[in-house]
Amino acid sequence: IMEPPWKAYNIMKKMEFPYEASIISTSFL
Repeated sequence: IMEPPWKAYNIMKKMEFPYEASIISTSFL
């Protein structure tokens, strides 16, 4: 499965930051 670069970026952010923060980050993309 090929994902856009920002998909992989969000996955890394979800590992570093709380789930709520990652949801806010993805909502701005």
